[in-house]
Amino acid sequence: MDLPSVDPLDCPLLANHHALHRAGIVILEGLDLTQVPPGLYDMLALPMLIPGADGAPVRALLRRAAGRG
Repeated sequence: MDLPSVDPLDCPLLANHHALHRAGIVILEGLDLTQVPPGLYDMLALPMLIPGADGAPVRALLRRAAGRG
């Protein structure tokens, strides 16, 4: 989905957030990849550990996939 969020910005229920969480899918929102050339990449997202939080800022690392792009 090419949106700032997987749910509409005015949606209080966050149904898509909850469905993806139940499926074990992590959501990365607000990641600007517009300056990244097309290709295959490996990405590592390192979240800050915030006790009791259900989300956190991440340090995102991106590198071209070895031998695949």
